[in-house]
Amino acid sequence: MQLLLTEKDLDRMPPELRQGLLLYLAGTPQPPPAAGVQATPLGRAQATALLREISFHRDGRALRALLKRLAYGEDREAPPRRRLAEALPKAAPALLARHLATLNRLTARIAKARSARLWRLRRADGAYTVHPATRQALRELLPVLARSGKAEEPLWEG
Repeated sequence: MQLLLTEKDLDRMPPELRQGLLLYLAGTPQPPPAAGVQATPLGRAQATALLREISFHRDGRALRALLKRLAYGEDREAPPRRRLAEALPKAAPALLARHLATLNRLTARIAKARSARLWRLRRADGAYTVHPATRQALRELLPVLARSGKAEEPLWEG
């Protein structure tokens, strides 16, 4: 099989894909992802956009419950998998991995970067970490969203 890529095709590729392709063609192994890299920081506007996306998602209730735990709230420590599963509605703990992937996918879309992630798994203790700026934004926005009633304007339209 042959594949023909023009310079224009390479220019339209996302930088990560282009770099990976060129490394592969050169026979150079790709470097492993850096250990201990933090999750992507989201500002208040991006955190609001994430909450908006979640509110319209079919699994919105479960995703919102996960966000509350990932914001650390009262705990001040990154939650382990067991603690995240406890936050989900009764039928949803088996779907934890899917919901976590959905949160990362929505974060990448909002941040407009394929490599953006809401959380990172800290392998040493199995905890799911979130960037401090993102946690702060979520801790500010989640209570506002919880207090708003049906007659009020949604958080993202104000």
